[in-house]
Amino acid sequence: MNEGYDQNQNSTDDALLADARMGLRIEEFLASDVGRYLVGRGEAEEAAGVEDLLAAEDGSKESLAARQRVGVAKLFKTWLIEGVEAGIAATLNLRLMENFDDE
Repeated sequence: MNEGYDQNQNSTDDALLADARMGLRIEEFLASDVGRYLVGRGEAEEAAGVEDLLAAEDGSKESLAARQRVGVAKLFKTWLIEGVEAGIAATLNLRLMENFDDE
């Protein structure tokens, strides 16, 4: 019975380590020249999409294209934020588990 628990625990630890590492890699990427460039481009694309949306007639092809433009830019930022947040949460969980094991 305990062997199954250990296997599950190792699987959980591995998943948390993978999430923590990925979060760190995303943070490093965001601090890099390429990361800053792409985030800047995403923000500029979102702003341009909002401007296009305000200028477009409701229900028009232009309105739909502008909404998609804004949506893609927001998705890009959301994925990065979620990756960093998952990494932080995984790191905290690993620390809590480590502290729990020490008791």
